[in-house]
This record gives sequence, structure tokens and C-alpha cells, in this order.
Amino acid sequence: MRHKPLLISIIFGLMIASCEKQNYTQGIPRQQTFVKDAIQYLDSQVGDEELAKLSISSPNLIQYQGKPVAVRVYTKTDPSPDRFVILYKKEGRFTGYWVDKTGLHKELPDTYKGTMSLLDLTGSLRIRYTVEENKVTGIYDAVEGKAIQLNTPSLSPPDNPYELEAVVVTPQHRENKDYYNLFWFLNREDEFRECFITDDEYMRNGGGESSSEMAVAVEFPEPDYPIKDIKDELKCFTIDPKATYSVTVNVNQPVPGSRELVNLNANHNAGHAFLTLSEQTDGNSIIRNVGFYPLHSAKSVNGNDQSIFGDDSKTSSSVSLKLSVSATEFNNLQTVIYDLVKYNYDLNDNNCTTVIIDALNKINIHLPSTIGDNLLFKGNDPADLGEDLRLLNLNLFSNQNGGRHVVRNVSNKNSLYPPNKTGTCK
Repeated sequence: MRHKPLLISIIFGLMIASCEKQNYTQGIPRQQTFVKDAIQYLDSQVGDEELAKLSISSPNLIQYQGKPVAVRVYTKTDPSPDRFVILYKKEGRFTGYWVDKTGLHKELPDTYKGTMSLLDLTGSLRIRYTVEENKVTGIYDAVEGKAIQLNTPSLSPPDNPYELEAVVVTPQHRENKDYYNLFWFLNREDEFRECFITDDEYMRNGGGESSSEMAVAVEFPEPDYPIKDIKDELKCFTIDPKATYSVTVNVNQPVPGSRELVNLNANHNAGHAFLTLSEQTDGNSIIRNVGFYPLHSAKSVNGNDQSIFGDDSKTSSSVSLKLSVSATEFNNLQTVIYDLVKYNYDLNDNNCTTVIIDALNKINIHLPSTIGDNLLFKGNDPADLGEDLRLLNLNLFSNQNGGRHVVRNVSNKNSLYPPNKTGTCK
């Protein structure tokens, strides 16, 4: 998720020759120069007869965080979400294709198979994709006159640049809403590899201009330093009445100080949350930094995976909340952590943030729990947890959670690091 869509717009000073062309440009607000330029490009590529068949007065502007990315135009006679023109900027100039999804068929509520085609604006076939279980398994290049056979796409980041997790996704929390990958609509433009859009409703709801927000696939990667056996990792901790115990919640936010769920430029583009477990006895310390991860990786498009813990001693954060706990609470928390590996990592319901909130709840520490919504993802998330911790009234929080000692550290960058891992045992 490191690629950004092209967001540069320029104004073409083109003269409008006919009354019909004047009508469609007058219908577009002046501030929507991106849409205006896209329609003018379309006009320059097709004849008047073909242009008359398109609903150019009712374009759909596709945006990401309020900035224009592409324009989608349906036909007047068949405003079907399965066939439309899509226009986008490449190297400062517009280009576009007909997208034809009429060959895709639903086998299950969230599974498609069949074919999807791209045609140039004159209607000539350029690319045909073969789709099995939502994934592209073959490409026919009509220009080259040859087929490209693909291996079965994997759930981990693919070596083959044409392999992707899905062409179409039905998120678990959004019934009857399918999201399509712009990577395939735009002839495999790599910067759109993680970008998804849904079928627009406006043509079936009376027409008129519309705007759709593009969703970026949320990704939680596998750990850099996996912990093969969590019990072995934590075995050095003891239950000593003379020891002092603490648990620290560390949150790496995609954009520190913001509830923005995704940052394509961040090391952890969807953020991360992890725990620091500490036992202090007579100047000696045992410290472990552990976070809950998918074994491979989990994205909005395949958000469920086997779980594993990772050593987060080298993971930075922008917010940390250190909480004193009793020996009994500390021991109970370890038991909860041991049980977590029995359950799959789930992007929506059982991710790195969810498990921390749930685990601490079980030892009577009640963190705030905000549900984020990314269109393709819905659940607890590092961005919201970080902001919730920043806004905590520490005195009130302490009183509501057993009067325990609470220390908070915040930064406007992910520049806070946990204490080093210490303590060995046999």
C-alpha cells in the first residue's frame, strides 16, 4: 500500500464548438475542472454519435480523501454498473477505457467468476481477464494477440506483478456492496494496486452528477520478528508479591494525532498496537514487548489469517499508556495472551487493537473502544485507539479502573520506543 493515485489536475483551454457540447460543460461546476477536462478528453476521442450515447451530463467523480482520481461515465440507454467508461490522468494527461463486467457472474454471495474486458474508447478489445473466485487467473492481450497465464494468486504479497488478492470484494460488514479494484479497471496501473471503488447508485436513483470516495485496502503485515511460542517468550515472569508489575499499551498511529486509518507513506500504513509487560524486583527487570499479528498478512480483501505474536521491541509508537497491575492481574493477563493464539487474526473482529482492548477488559482495565470505518474495513484500529488514549482524563480513568497508577507519553511522530527486552531464564 505504498502507491499514491495521481492527483494532479490541469485546465485545458479548449473551445466548445456545438450547443450540445456547451450544455454538458455548463452542467459541471467550475471547481470540478478535473471532471470537465476528463469529459473534454472523451469528446476528443469519440465521435458525436458515440458521445450522444453517454451520460456526459451525469459523470461520477471518483475521489480519494476529497481529491479527484478518475471519472466514470455510464450510457444513457443502459445505465448498468457492469459497463461504463472510466477516465483518469496518467503523466498529466487523460486516458481511458471502456470497462465491461457483464461477463462476471456471481457464484456465491461474495464470489465471482467469468471474464472482464477493457476496450479502448473506440470499442476495440484491449485486454480480457479470466476470473476465478474473485482473482485474475489469466490475461488475454488483444493488442499483442497472446495470452498470459497466471499462477494461482497467493494471500501473501505476490511475486508476480499481475497477481492480486481480488478483482472484486464483498466486505463482511457491508451487505450487498461489492468493491472493485482500480488496478484492473485501469489496465494494471501499479499506483492503483490497493485502490477499490464500488458500483455507483446515482444512475439508478434519478441521475445527476455524483461523487464516490475510493477506499484503500487496509493492510496489517506479518511480524518482522515472529514469536514461535508465546508461552516460551513469557516464561521468565514470576508471581512475586515483592515485585512491581506494569502493562503498557503502545500505539503506532498511521498519522500521529489523527484518526486517519491509513497512511500509504507510513512504515505501518494501518498502524499497530502492542503491549509491554514488565516485572521489576530489587533492581532486576523482566520486560517483553508483544503484539498480535496475522501469520502472513491480512488485508481488507482477505482479512482473516492464522494468528501469531511478534516481538515489538523495535516498534515505535506515538502514544503509550503505562498501567500498574497486581501480581494476580499480571498472571491472569498472561493466561489471556496464551489463549489468543487459538483464534485467527481477523481484520474486523480480532486484530492487534481488538485483542488488547479485550485482554485488558478481562483484568478489569477498560480502555476506550472506538470502531473505525474504512469502507473495506470496520473494527477497532490503532488510529482511533491512539486518539482515545491522547484524550483520556487520566485521573478519571484511574478512578474508574481501580485507582491504579497511570503514566501517558505522547508524541507528534511515531518516535517513542518501548524499553528493551530484558531478563533471561532457563
